[in-house]
Amino acid sequence: MKRSINKSDRGFRQIFSWMKSLGIKYILTFVITQIVLFLIININFRFLSQRISERMIIQGEATAYKASEQFHNYLLKSLYTVDVSAYILNTMLEKNATAKEIEDYLVEQTNCYTDVIERSYTGIYGIFRGEYLDGQYWEPPAGYDPKTRPWYIAAKERNGELA
Repeated sequence: MKRSINKSDRGFRQIFSWMKSLGIKYILTFVITQIVLFLIININFRFLSQRISERMIIQGEATAYKASEQFHNYLLKSLYTVDVSAYILNTMLEKNATAKEIEDYLVEQTNCYTDVIERSYTGIYGIFRGEYLDGQYWEPPAGYDPKTRPWYIAAKERNGELA
């Protein structure tokens, strides 16, 4: 029984005969070259991806360190602000400054610190000689007892330290 030869069989036979004419030596050389080329590309890719990953980690650590330094400096600025204000207020109290003088100082410093530090700054406020004074002229509602507020309780517990 004769088998009919279609076009694809002829094409395959032509390729096979062409490869046969080249010789097995050339075919093996080509295959080995392709394998070596694949391995070189694969190794380079893995090496480069590892180096890029390492650099990304180093860059991330540097960015995190810089952000922590900036945050630390921001907090220090606020701490120094409170320390300076506390020192001046204590001096004013020692010199028997009036409630109006203290309130004027609080307003002046609140405006200054709001411009310098941050717009969300809540200002300087406290109880001076039993009277609540606020650097933003906030008037507490009737029945407001600042001694029950968390900021007052925390400040009393810290006994002069920043709360």
